[in-house]
Amino acid sequence: MARIAFFSDDEAGVLCARLTCLGLTALDGTTTLALPGDVVAASPPIAAPAAVSVVALPARLDALAEGRARRSAFDAADDLVVALPLVASRDRGVRDRFDVAVAVGAGEAAAARALRTARYVASPEDEQVDATAPAWFLPGSGQSELRTKAMLSASGRLRLPFATRALPMALPRLTPADRAGLAAWEPIRRRRRP
Repeated sequence: MARIAFFSDDEAGVLCARLTCLGLTALDGTTTLALPGDVVAASPPIAAPAAVSVVALPARLDALAEGRARRSAFDAADDLVVALPLVASRDRGVRDRFDVAVAVGAGEAAAARALRTARYVASPEDEQVDATAPAWFLPGSGQSELRTKAMLSASGRLRLPFATRALPMALPRLTPADRAGLAAWEPIRRRRRP
């Protein structure tokens, strides 16, 4: 049972959550996808795959509201994937409920905020001071500068008061057709170049 949260200021969090949900359901499990209520209301009326339950989260998600939603819908799922606003990553009561937290941003400014969110204070021995596991940073395909900053701060070669956990991959560049396909619960198909 995996509990994964994507934190973002833009659409990247929702897109990553849908993509991850498609991958988890392909493994023959049931998955609950929890999205902000306004995203669920604005989504096209296309039914999710049979193994996916889509849950609308309240506009203001604090630990108490998340706990109520989790008891009512989340515990029935084998896997849980959630898209939350970036500011929710600061709430330890929310963050502690997930196995993995990923900060992501599609636009340059949103990605820079996601990078700052993924930073954590490290002691001189490079051990984490905060008991909550830091978020992973997922850069976009066109964000090589931010990816480099994240990788350098995680390398330990620079003596910085913080570090960043960066995923060793990048969010693929999504075309408008890819975005529409994800909204319609279709996997992204990439053409291979000869």
